[in-house]
Amino acid sequence: MTPAGLFRSAALLLACALSAAPARARSAAAPEYDQLQVVVDGGYKGAVQILRARDRVYLDALETARLLGGSASFSGGRLEVRFKGFKACMRGSAREARYGSKLVALPAALQPRGGRPFAPAEFFTADEFGAGIDRSVSYNETANSLDVDRRYQVGEMDYYSYGAKTTVSFELRGVNEYTTVQSSPTRIDLIIPNAAAQTYETVGLNDGVIDSVSVSREGAGVKIALNLSDADVQWNTSRDGGGVLTVEVSKVIKARQNPPVAAGRETSAQLAPPPVRRTREAELESAATIQQHLNIPDTIVRATGRKKIIVIDAGHGGKDPGCNSRKGLKEKNINLAIAKELASLFRDDERFQVVMTRDSDCFIPLDERSAAANRLNADMFISIHANANRRRAETGFEVYFMSENAKDPWAKEVAAFENSVRGLEEDNAVPPEGLLLHSLARNEYMNESAILAGFIAEKLDRRVSIKNRGVNQAPFYVLRGTYAPAVLIETGFMTNPKEASALNKESVRRKIAQGVFEGVLSYAKSKNWFKAGE
Repeated sequence: MTPAGLFRSAALLLACALSAAPARARSAAAPEYDQLQVVVDGGYKGAVQILRARDRVYLDALETARLLGGSASFSGGRLEVRFKGFKACMRGSAREARYGSKLVALPAALQPRGGRPFAPAEFFTADEFGAGIDRSVSYNETANSLDVDRRYQVGEMDYYSYGAKTTVSFELRGVNEYTTVQSSPTRIDLIIPNAAAQTYETVGLNDGVIDSVSVSREGAGVKIALNLSDADVQWNTSRDGGGVLTVEVSKVIKARQNPPVAAGRETSAQLAPPPVRRTREAELESAATIQQHLNIPDTIVRATGRKKIIVIDAGHGGKDPGCNSRKGLKEKNINLAIAKELASLFRDDERFQVVMTRDSDCFIPLDERSAAANRLNADMFISIHANANRRRAETGFEVYFMSENAKDPWAKEVAAFENSVRGLEEDNAVPPEGLLLHSLARNEYMNESAILAGFIAEKLDRRVSIKNRGVNQAPFYVLRGTYAPAVLIETGFMTNPKEASALNKESVRRKIAQGVFEGVLSYAKSKNWFKAGE
């Protein structure tokens, strides 16, 4: 081939290459068609053609509207989608849509193809569109589906039972008003107008406070009925900043008309004697009688050179569940699991001897728990519990020690709940005042308990991600009469869904136990319990 021929061939090849490059670019940017599943209320409704262009998804608006139960038209570059009582439209190249009377900006305009309008996915997933059709619409890129679910304002019910108190709560979305009325002595109704519920159901609680809760339709709204176990209750409603509506119902605890006396139990036929003004001598005699009944010594003498005895008390148990949640969590089981983890740590350390007040699901009266520690000449008493509050947002652990007066109203409320189990005890003939008579003799133990509580709170704070609410003091019945440093630990809130879920995890319970154990070791070191090097 001549040089001139070679030159013409090279030029031809170069021209072909240059002309092919834009073609390849156009091909790379060419729109692609695909199919998208439409899933309504969890069921497959059909497939709709989609267009993928410029990293965006467009849906065949006519077919999508039909699958959602509406209709649509496209004429003169204007798309109109219609549902009962609601209309949405897009026009030409405008990057906006009108939902009813509201104009909303969108990231892309219509893409007409073959006489059919392809609307950006955001046209259907906008909140305004979902509100118009009373549905929640979302694009699931992973599943390549358009998920359409019932739009609701009243979330699923949750409840917690603890002692003589029960809270029932619902998450409310976009609800500005509701009405609460006690329609009968044993029924409380909440009416939420112009709303839908996630679940319509009747749930039996049968916890002695509320028999059942039913969620039903009430015209265009929702009615929540709380059927009470007893007419003698107090109740109130509250709503937190997150939109959670809570109804708290408490049984009214009636004063005992004929309280038993320490010397013996009255029969039902006997009448309580009228109150009399007692002399100082009579009060001292009464105190001696109570002390003899309880078998509480003024002091305890511990032998030296022995293992340190640690009594671990798993709060509640048996017929006393503590706080229950709808998801099946029971405080008594959480407490026992943490107590067992803690006992295992002490058993692995030969310097300690550990005793549990209960190692199974059984009921132990409060005074028997502390009495067991005294019989063993225990060096320490640790009671494990979980907290509860009407506000689901409350979170954190607290470490309490015994005092005759609560530090603040919250501490008083916590102690009242933990002490309420006294109502389940078959023989509570000795009034709490009986143990208070020995408070002065136990001041040294109360002070030591405060020091122990500080060490435990510090170590727990390092071990767990649960908020540290610090050290507090209150008149806990289970700590009264204990002649040793004694603390009660509220490990977290059962009424906080996230925290209750954490307490139900073995890994979290292990960290809690480790924190308590390390706190005890720090206290032991501060008191020189063991020889150097042990």
